[in-house]
Amino acid sequence: MDEQGLLSAIEELMNSPVVTGFPCSVGEFLKKLSDESKEKFNKLLDTPKYGVASIHNIVINKGYEVSKASLYKHRRKDCRCFQ
Repeated sequence: MDEQGLLSAIEELMNSPVVTGFPCSVGEFLKKLSDESKEKFNKLLDTPKYGVASIHNIVINKGYEVSKASLYKHRRKDCRCFQ
């Protein structure tokens, strides 16, 4: 590889997002929903009066796999969905 090719490869790597570990389970869950359901769920997450435990119970009882920790992180926009 010539130097220009090396520089191009380095720039490509530096401009690509870094992904390590597991994906956010809330983000994966949201991919399964219709746009309307996704909008309502995000509105629910953005409303502090609804606790994470209650949201978690609803989601789990409907057969989806979402962790409480992911709900907390996603709610704070501190998960990989927002990086």
